[in-house]
Amino acid sequence: MCYAELGVTIPKSGGDYSYVTEIFGGLTGFLLLWSAVLIMYPTTLAVIALTFSSYVLQPVFQNCAPPYMATRLLSATCLLHLLNRDLDQAPSPSLISTRAMQLRSFI
Repeated sequence: MCYAELGVTIPKSGGDYSYVTEIFGGLTGFLLLWSAVLIMYPTTLAVIALTFSSYVLQPVFQNCAPPYMATRLLSATCLLHLLNRDLDQAPSPSLISTRAMQLRSFI
């Protein structure tokens, strides 16, 4: 079944959780929700941050692979920025410059 068919068949809000809970029961829905929160979503963000940092650092290190520590530091900075920012406000220039100087000191 696709999500369109599930959405028509089960008209509830909640996405995957509501569909799995309705079809397989409460325990399976609960386990899906906790595995998504603790495993799936954080690892997806980590992979995206590592890929982003690798692509951003490639122009700086044109003839070789970016250093391991620089890639990890930039991805950690991206993740911290995502976790600490207020969604209603733009990032402050001082925060961006501070993090850029921290990254430059490690490279």
